[in-house]
Amino acid sequence: MKRLLLMDAGNTRIKFAAASAPTGLGQLPTLDADLPGSAMPSDEVWPIGALQAALADQLRLYDGIHEVLWCSVLGTRFEPLMQAACEALKVSQRRISPTNNPLMRTRYADPFILGQDRWALSLAVAHRAQLEGSVAPQLAVSLGTATTVDLVLPGTPGEHAGGWIAPGVHTMLSSLAQQTAQLPMARLTDVDWPTRTHDAIGAGVLHSQVGLIAQACRVAEQHTGQTPQVWLSGGHAQAMLPHWPSARLLERGVMEGLWVDAACQALGAAP
Repeated sequence: MKRLLLMDAGNTRIKFAAASAPTGLGQLPTLDADLPGSAMPSDEVWPIGALQAALADQLRLYDGIHEVLWCSVLGTRFEPLMQAACEALKVSQRRISPTNNPLMRTRYADPFILGQDRWALSLAVAHRAQLEGSVAPQLAVSLGTATTVDLVLPGTPGEHAGGWIAPGVHTMLSSLAQQTAQLPMARLTDVDWPTRTHDAIGAGVLHSQVGLIAQACRVAEQHTGQTPQVWLSGGHAQAMLPHWPSARLLERGVMEGLWVDAACQALGAAP
């Protein structure tokens, strides 16, 4: 059976998952348990040897990997490193791209600079909505180093209508600790009116994230005339879920979106 190695190169870690190569969009992907990730080097630039070693470690875990399908937020310097590493390992590779996709198109002014992780998560959400027969707008929320909110509209194809980018939870917390003279590094807390500085920071950051999502819902409803379905993904999705009981959790949304992209390519290649 042909297998895909899915790779999400984020701001702090490179994450991997493996999946059977899809033949169509009529099902949800079965993703193997997350493979061991690789921490980003401190200078945020991957030496070719380190990247090749990280990929080789993953390829050894599974037989039959025929392609590495990946997305990255690490800029244009990362793509030639991936090409060289995969060529040395004799495995094909492809970067996800928001162009010529039969499931969804984007309104982004320049699709080539739309964040690949945002596109992948939006694809996963569009696929879920399609399987469920939903005609409601969807909000794809990623709570990572950055918090992103993208609006996905139903249709054939669906439409990525654009979105927002804001500092993520850890980015907010660390910014306060590093850029102020007396504020400590804190954790998220859910306290109405804190009387301790740690809690004041944690609650302020928490509610700023909740408020961002709430405002996105209001703007989406004004834009579409319908209440959007919210999907939460990323490292802080679980912490945000109690504040959005109607939201759906999509824990590995970027990986699922990579799989959906592969399924779309398989459909496009079908006779």
